[in-house]
Amino acid sequence: MSQSHTSQSQTTASFGYWVRRQRMALDLTQADLARAVGCATVTISKIERDERRPSQQMAELLAQHLAVPAEEHERFLAMARGRRSAARLALPAQPRVLQAIRTQLTPRAPMVGRRHEWQQLQDAWRLAQRGEAQCLLLWGESGIGKTRLAEELIDSVQMQEQSWASSRSFALEGVLTYAPIAEWLRSPAVRPTLDALDDLWRIELARLLPELLRNRPDLPAPEVMTEGWQQQRFFQAIVQAIQAAPTPLFLHLDDMQWTEPETLALLQFLLHGVRKHPFLLVGGIRTEDAGVNRALAAFIAATRHANQLRELYLGPLSVEEVE
Repeated sequence: MSQSHTSQSQTTASFGYWVRRQRMALDLTQADLARAVGCATVTISKIERDERRPSQQMAELLAQHLAVPAEEHERFLAMARGRRSAARLALPAQPRVLQAIRTQLTPRAPMVGRRHEWQQLQDAWRLAQRGEAQCLLLWGESGIGKTRLAEELIDSVQMQEQSWASSRSFALEGVLTYAPIAEWLRSPAVRPTLDALDDLWRIELARLLPELLRNRPDLPAPEVMTEGWQQQRFFQAIVQAIQAAPTPLFLHLDDMQWTEPETLALLQFLLHGVRKHPFLLVGGIRTEDAGVNRALAAFIAATRHANQLRELYLGPLSVEEVE
């Protein structure tokens, strides 16, 4: 039986992690929350990493804009100000109540058309839930509706109280390697289960999530990777982390045409490692930019050879679909 990460009774002693999880559950970016409480985006980032405590006034605003339940309000403020270091906050249940709040804050327009593509996406999710890990790629020009289609599946997964995480790649030089993977690992679907992993995997995951060692001074920092076997062990740690998350699990990667080679190699290893796991990876690719990414072409070829690939090509909506 599948189990959602939201069905478990969980708490956290990390104020920053709670803020991050609640913000993501409400579908707010760090910039959205920063504007709401009147601070810089970097301030929210530091708060979520437990590197900074909010003032009393900011804590009150955070409680308001993060929809903190009345029964948790005093505990929230105490943890925000560091007055109750041993206190624990109940992790927010996603999606039912928070989904309603998110819809009120950032209503999403109904999807227009795409009935055939939506059916194909649902079929891939059903196949994944049976334990056949899949990768589905959404191809199309910028603005054609790839992200909106993936968001429709996110909404459906939320309503079923199943697990998901979303990230994106960026067309920037010097982007942190494996950044999308780190974003997934910090998501509410995956992060709560990482503390229960074997120390070997915890050390490897600290390459992307240094905070995993913050409360474990007995563990050494990960060694610099110089040998192939070290990279393979790191990749295996990612597989262990994904397999530990509640299933079925849906991961979304937007703007995949800009994903760097190291991340694509890791995704290929991940798909092989979770081959018989209830897992679906959906990637959105801009057709006009994909041709310059040779590593992406290699990833697609390998995933197709492994019989784990589906592809949907989104064209303009027909007259019938928009009427």
